[in-house]
Amino acid sequence: YPDDKFDRIWSPDSAKNGTRISTNMALKPQLYPRFYPPFTVMRTAVNSSSPIPITFSGKPDDSYHWVFYFAEVLPPTARAIGI
Repeated sequence: YPDDKFDRIWSPDSAKNGTRISTNMALKPQLYPRFYPPFTVMRTAVNSSSPIPITFSGKPDDSYHWVFYFAEVLPPTARAIGI
C-alpha cells in the first residue's frame, strides 16, 4: 500500500455484504500509534446489519497474525462484534 511505511497490503472489502462508507474525520489512534494503519485505510468501512464473514485460505502449517482495527466513522450506536 503506497501510504503504509511497513509496506503492508490492505485489501478493501467488496461491500457485497453491506454498504461502503467513508469519512473525512481525523481519526486518532488510541493505542499503539506506531503500528497504526494509513489514515486512508481507516477512513473507509463497510456497514451492514447482517454478519460480514471473513474467510481465509492458508497453508495449515504456517502461522498467521491477525490484527483488527476499529474506528467510529458514524455516530456511535449499540453493536455486537463476534471474532
